Amino acid sequence: MRTANGEDQAFAYGDDPTLTYLLRRGSRALLRREPLHGWDVDQPIETQWVSGACVAVRREVIEQVGLLDERFQLYFEDNDWCWRIRQTGWKVIYDPRFTVTHLGG
Repeated sequence: MRTANGEDQAFAYGDDPTLTYLLRRGSRALLRREPLHGWDVDQPIETQWVSGACVAVRREVIEQVGLLDERFQLYFEDNDWCWRIRQTGWKVIYDPRFTVTHLGG
């Protein structure tokens, strides 16, 4: 996923936002000013969630897991969906070979 100016989109995928993850992310931002991980992968990777801005899901997954939870008005609905998908045994894959431009905002 790319930003409007063609850069790799931060937070296109990642780890579940657990307390440990958030503490690691915050400490890196405060102490080293380094991102938690690079966003410029060039091969498909298994991850815990992908951004709902662009996602392809098999029909069998939707039939088994259901749709996104409408109780989430904005943000983290994709994290929740990916968590539910993983709980039923499916994998979540981020594949950088396919790109979209996420205008955001």
